[in-house]
Order: sequence, then C-alpha cells, then structure tokens
Amino acid sequence: MPKSSGARIIVARARVTVKTREKTMKNIAVSKSDAKICEADLQEIRTTIATLHEPNALVELCAICKEGVDSGYFTDHDELAREAKRLSDSGKYPGVYITVNPVKPDVPMLKGIETNRMYYHVARRTKDEDIAKRVWFPLDIDPLRPSNTSATLRQKAATSWCKTSTIGLLMHEWHMPEPIIADSGNGFYAIYPTDEPNDAATAWVFKNATKAIAEKCSIPDVANIDAGSHNASHLIKLFGTMARKGADTSETPHRFSHLSGVPKNLRIVTRDRLEKLANAASTKKSPQTGKAGTALASKVEDFLKRAAIDVKSTHELSDGGKKWVLAQCWFIPEHKDAAVFTNSGGALTYCCFHQSCGHNTNRWQEFLESVEAKVGERFDLPRGSSIPYELTPAGIIHNTFTRHGDKVQKPLTNFTARIVANIEVDDGVETKNNLEIEAVLKNRTKVFSVPSSDFATMNWALDKLGGEAIIAPGAGSKDHARAAIQHLSGDMEQRTLYTHTGWRHLGNKWVYLHGVGAIGHEGLCDSLKVKLPPNLAQFRLPEPPTGDELVDAILASLRLLDVAPLSCTVPIYASIWRALLGDSDFSVHATGLTGTFKTSVSALAMQHFGAGFDARHVPGAWSSTANANAALQFVLKDALFLIDDFVPKGSSSDVERQHRDADRIFRGQGNTSGRGRLGRDGTSLSEANPPRGLTLSTGEDVPRGQSLNSRSWLVEFSPGDVDLKRLTACQGDASAGIYAQAMSAFLKWLAPQYTDVKNRLPKQIERFRAAATRSGQHARTPEIVANLMVGLNWFLKFATEVGALSADDAKACRAKALRALGQAAMAQTRGQAGEDSAQRFLSLIAAVLDRGDACLREAATGAPSDREKGHCIGWTTTDGLVLLEPESAYAAVHQLAALQGEAFPVRCKTLGKRLEERGLLTHHDKSRNTTQVTIGAARKRVWSIKMSAIFPPLEAQIGDETESPEEAI
Repeated sequence: MPKSSGARIIVARARVTVKTREKTMKNIAVSKSDAKICEADLQEIRTTIATLHEPNALVELCAICKEGVDSGYFTDHDELAREAKRLSDSGKYPGVYITVNPVKPDVPMLKGIETNRMYYHVARRTKDEDIAKRVWFPLDIDPLRPSNTSATLRQKAATSWCKTSTIGLLMHEWHMPEPIIADSGNGFYAIYPTDEPNDAATAWVFKNATKAIAEKCSIPDVANIDAGSHNASHLIKLFGTMARKGADTSETPHRFSHLSGVPKNLRIVTRDRLEKLANAASTKKSPQTGKAGTALASKVEDFLKRAAIDVKSTHELSDGGKKWVLAQCWFIPEHKDAAVFTNSGGALTYCCFHQSCGHNTNRWQEFLESVEAKVGERFDLPRGSSIPYELTPAGIIHNTFTRHGDKVQKPLTNFTARIVANIEVDDGVETKNNLEIEAVLKNRTKVFSVPSSDFATMNWALDKLGGEAIIAPGAGSKDHARAAIQHLSGDMEQRTLYTHTGWRHLGNKWVYLHGVGAIGHEGLCDSLKVKLPPNLAQFRLPEPPTGDELVDAILASLRLLDVAPLSCTVPIYASIWRALLGDSDFSVHATGLTGTFKTSVSALAMQHFGAGFDARHVPGAWSSTANANAALQFVLKDALFLIDDFVPKGSSSDVERQHRDADRIFRGQGNTSGRGRLGRDGTSLSEANPPRGLTLSTGEDVPRGQSLNSRSWLVEFSPGDVDLKRLTACQGDASAGIYAQAMSAFLKWLAPQYTDVKNRLPKQIERFRAAATRSGQHARTPEIVANLMVGLNWFLKFATEVGALSADDAKACRAKALRALGQAAMAQTRGQAGEDSAQRFLSLIAAVLDRGDACLREAATGAPSDREKGHCIGWTTTDGLVLLEPESAYAAVHQLAALQGEAFPVRCKTLGKRLEERGLLTHHDKSRNTTQVTIGAARKRVWSIKMSAIFPPLEAQIGDETESPEEAI
C-alpha cells in the first residue's frame, strides 16, 4: 500500500465510527421549521473529506441547482467544508458533491481559474483525464423512484437490503474486503479503496467491474447499482450535507447524508480482484435469425408509428436483436436516453437509462399498457411481466421467452419462500438486518430468520429447510431465486428487535428495556420487542405499583440491608441502583466459605431485575467460558450481572486458567472495554463489545492480582453473618416479585429525569470521592465508595419523594451506609496491600517481627537487648521511625515468603523504588532510596519508614455526613 493511501486510511480509522441508530432515525425525516436540525453537520463534512482525500489534495466541490452547476477547486479542505455547509444550508441545492478521486494539481491553472473559491452557473469542469489517480472504487446504490423525488421509507429500506446483500455477496463469492458504507440520503454508497493509475486499461477494468456488480446485484424494479459510477471523475455526495430532491413531504422527506461506518482494517482492493469482476460482465452473444425475429421487429415498428412515438434512430444489435432509440422518455419527457429493444429470446424491453428513471430496468409491460391506454388500442405484442418470476405449488419458476415470444418456465427451486418481515436487530452499538422468511416445502411451512448479509448466498435454504430443499443448478440460479423471493414478497412488516437491557432514548423519551418490553415515565411499554439470551429469560419487570403497594415494595427492598452486617449488605444493595445509572467501572465480589449464604444474599439483589432469579437461577456462572460471561456483560446494559461460584480447582493449569478468566472479566469491567475479535474475513477487526452494566460476583476464593482487586469491591462473609430468619423473609418477598415492583417504580420515576441524572453524575461522584479519600488506600477505592453512595442516594431520594421514607429516615440510612462503606474500605485497602509489593513488604516485616524471626534495636545506642529474638534487621527512633537495613530486612522478608509458598515479587533495589513511589519513605538522600544515619558509633544506610506504616493504628472512619438526600443529589 502506498504511504499516502495508508495515511488516508489511518485518518479514516481514527475519525470515523459506526453511527448509532439514533442518527439514522434523525435522518428519516427533517422538519423545515427546525432551522437547527436543517443545518449541515460541519464535523461530518470535515470527516468525509479527511476520509476520502489526503491533506491538501485538489478536490472539486459541486452544487447542483436549477440554473446549472456551481463548482470550485479546493486545496484548503477546511474552507471546502465551510463552503459546502453554506451551500447545503442555503436550501437552494438538491445536492452537494465532491470528486471521489483527487484532481491533478495543475487543472485550475490550465483552466485559468483560482482555487479555494466557487464559480457559479458553470458547466462541471472536471473530466476523466483531469483525475490524478484512482484511489476509490465506488458503488452507488439507489432506489428506483420517480425523477426528482426523495425516496420513501419503504424504498430506502429496500435499497438498504440491496446494499447489504451486495456487500455480502462480494465478500463471500469474490472475497472483496469490507467497504466504507455511507448513506446518501436517498440511497447508499459502498466505497472500496484502490491504488490504480488513471489510464485507459484501468478505465476498462473499472467500467466492466461495475457493470458486473450491477448486473449481478441490482434488484429489478426495486433498487439499482449505477453502472455509470465507474468514471474517474465521478462525483459523490459530500456526507454531512442535505439531500433535497423534490418536495419535502412526510412520505418523501429530505434527509441528511452521512458516513455509516469505516472498517477498522480498511484494505485496498487489488487489481487482480477488479479484473476478475470485470471479466464476469455479461458478454453473451446469441444471434437472432429467422422470420419470427423479423416479424416481431415489424410489429414493434408499427406500434411505435401508430402511437406517434418519435424514434431518433434504429440499430441492429450484435446478438440479432434490434434497438429503437427514442427522442424522449415516455414517462419523463425531459429524459433523452430511452430505447426499446428486442433480444435474442424474442422478449421486449423498454429502458430509460436516466439514473432516476429506472436506469436499465425493463419497464416494457408498464410502457405498453400506458401507451395502449393513451392511444385507446390494444396491440398484438408480447405482454411480458415486470416481474419474471412466479410462485407455484412446485416451487419458484423463472419465466423467459423464446425468439418467437413463447414463454418458457424454468424451475428455480422446489420450495416457495417470501420475506414477511424486515427485522432491524439493535444491540445498542450497531444494528443488523434480519429477514423473517416464511417457506413452504412439500406442504410443510416453516418461519425462520436469516441475517440479511447471508440472504443473497441462498445457503440458508439447506440450513433451515433441510436436505430436501433444492435450488436448480446453473451459474445464475441462486441470484434469480434470491431476486424472485424479494420481488414476490410484497409488502413486509418493519420491526426493530432490541437485544440488550437498559436505557435507550427513543422518540425523545428515555425507556428502560427488559425481557418483555420497556418501562418509561408512563409505565410499561410492551410495543417494543426485546430478545435476550436464555440465561436472562427471568429478566422481567412488572407494572410499577402505586400508593400503599409502592411504599410496601420500597420498604421490603430496604429490609435486604438488615439480612447481614451493613459492611456486607450495603455494597451489594447499593450496586443495584448504581448499575442503573450506567458507566460502572468496578465490580463487587462477595467471598466466603460454603454455607455463609453469600450467593443467597447476592441473588436477592439480582431479584430486583426479575423475580425468577434466585440462588439456583442466576444469569452467570464461573464454570461458563469467559466468552459467554463477557457476552452477557455486554447484553446486560445498565443492570446487575451476577456470576456465581468462583472456586478455582483442578490441576495447576486449570486453576491458572480460571484466574485468567476472572482477570479478563473484572479487568474488562474496570476498564469498560471489550475484547477485540477478527471479522468473518479473518483479517479485519470487529467492534469490541464492552461491559455495560455492573458485575456482581461470588466465590470461595478471590481472583489474583493487585490491579484486579483494585477494580473490584471485596465483600467478606463469615459464618454467622447472615440472619437466616430475615433472609428467609426477604427471599419470600423477592420470589413474590415485590423487589421487582420496587425496581419498576424506581425506573418509572427516573425515566423523565434520566438526562439530568447522567449530566450530574460526575459531580456527585467527585463529591463523595472527596469524602471517601484516605491515605494508603488504592486510588480506585474512594472512587468505588463514591459510586456506590451515588447509586444508593438516588434510590433514597426516590423513596423520600414517594413517601416511603421520611427525610430523617433517609438521612439516617445514608449515614449508616457511609460508615459501613468506610469500615469495609479499610479491609479493602488491606486486601489490596497484600498484592502491592511495597505494602506486602511492610506486612511481612510486621509478621517477621511478631514471629520473633528478627528484631529492631534502639538507634541511639545500637546495642542488643536481653529480650530480643532473631537477628537485627533495623533500629527504632524516639520520634516513631523504623530504620531498616535494606539487605537484612529484604532477606528476612524473602525467607518468610518462601515459607508461605510464595516468591517475593521484586528485587531489593526495585523494592526501594516502590517504597519511594508509594510515599512510604519519610526521607532519603538525593538520587537514592536510602538515607545515611548514625547508629551508636557507626554510619549506616537505611530505609526510613514510620512505625505506623508497619503497625498501623485503627484508622478513623469516613466522615459522618449528615446532609439530606436532596443536598447530596
């Protein structure tokens, strides 16, 4: 790949991401009265230019209007973007375009014009020979519709299928890479990168490659791939500008164009691949001879004469057919490129080759019937059909004609099929189309879904219908069968299927998706369709309660806090409500021996999202693969995800793998990042699917790693912690759906203010983080405390507003929860210290001294004591310092770690650096980790550490905040 092309692709990869469904919905219709919405997107325009062109490349900007074409050449791409926005925002131009390939730098000078300015009402200036090189191979896919009108929603949806099936076919059969995909407003572009010279040989390759794709993938009477988009000087819509063809109506609205997506690994299409496509273009020649062909031609000439249709010229075709070039199109007289043909098979064709008038689609039957209606006479000519396919009890057939005009029925399949619904599958990150197909084979009916990208291959017939399904042999049979099914399906239902939980902004409202619909500010909304994996079948929320039933549900939910010590229940309970606010970058891990009821308590939290979740039916398990759990982390957006029973066992490699899987799950949650994966072509990277909820885990063991533990909040259950009587009562409430009722009511209350909640969330977290910060804690510990408190605070505010709690009760609950998290934070810090080399060193020093394996002497004398045990590793001072002799102290720690079956993780020299980085050294000499002191009469180099760092006193708890929930929120 040339360096310049690589730079362009890097820019594209860095600046463009897949657009969300909200942007697509925005483009369905644009109100003229809303000036802000009608403004072109300057950033999108800039991104388009940077994606298609290298910096400072010469680009022609064109805007088409009734008076002609306004155009100009630009090397200043920022000025180009501003000018394009001005042209689009003026509302004068149906479209704003740029050259897809760079123009030769000397073209403006040779034409005697300036760069970086527009010239008005001029003919388009750029010709094919003015193009420097071919860097893109564009496919322009448009719906067939009347001239100078915008596409309807149905027409655009049909074109989207054509686009998707075309790309899929090119990938599977021709091994083409993923293209840039763009929405032109009415149709779509698929743009493939190339690196070819602009010469005659390349022009032939591009022309015939485009022709081959158009012949193979255009859908007659539905959508067309423009075979004329092969020109080197081809113009392409400048994405971010408005497409304004015809009147702006609710049926045919004006829409914005935009880039839909750029693959992360955008690969150049090789010359060899393009040549293979070019060689596949239709070149059949089958001479027509005999009286039948002559008689048909005579009938056509008589028909044209009697209908007073002006014929400019006639031509004998190389395949024995005949062509009559008409002076104007029958349907749109302004078009001057229409013709009538007879072919070698005796069939008749009427085509207008204007892009907006059917292009190369056969409209013979429509043409003949329209002429007969106007003339008032029926002509003895083959009727044909605009759709050459039929559904019969024996299957799908393809109607063709002999040279005598006789119909021949060619079987395509032994089954019938029709598309009954187009299902847009939305996972919250990207959307994919599935086609719901109803097929009949030997009087047996099946209904199933097929990804639209797989539809064109027709391989689904065997997968879904079994070995009895037959598609006729032949190079074009699959293509004809695919086209027949699309033609004969008629009107189909349009549906959106959501495959995740959590908040979505739909129709200017926030709704929370769950297994059987959604909850918004008006309550349940079952019109939205949601499909979740089998593990989440219980994720179902009821109708939000009101009145006394609501108060009872809230109080029942709060009683979960009394099941065990607050240091155990508060983190688990607060995580329920924090999960709903999104963007959670931590996990909660409950640990304890078997029989401490950690799973039972955690399941109560999960039952807020569905009564069917209990200790035996939780959505995740550590026995599942890491991929399975990671997939559920992605699906469970804005929700709690409980993974049960982390008990590594088996061989050492098995244990290591289980810890590695846990590391992946917790680290992904902590970094809110997913695992990248290869696409179907085996080379391109697909979008990673990050965790979008909050992970709650249980287990007898704690996953390894200081960095891992800093991303999770550890909740330790000990025998006797759980009050079994209270646990049983809570389990009864949860199984009865009372917890889920509290959740539904909270979501209904939260929905109308969710935007405000999200905007205020960072400041609220910052406020609690400041209250939770303590020296010696890992940087993430105060962050987790803050996040948990923010989640709990919003629920307490809700409970107060609906009258379930008084302000004083909510205040007291909040203060107790904050104190409990403070206590747990100390244990959290100590647990993290066990994985930090500096803190681990101090912990082992304390253990060495407690065991009597080593001792400390007084620094003033350095003399041994009668009561000391073990060898001396350092000295103490009267002002509370411990002066450790590095080598001796390190040796003692290393020996104790070995006795415990562990290896101390760092060397002595590195340990000194870690002590300094953690701020544990009270002072040290310049460029050293040690300081020189006098011990008795000798000079020693030591690590100077506070006694309290080795033997810490009880630390104060996080401050007892007393402000009200309203003040906190």
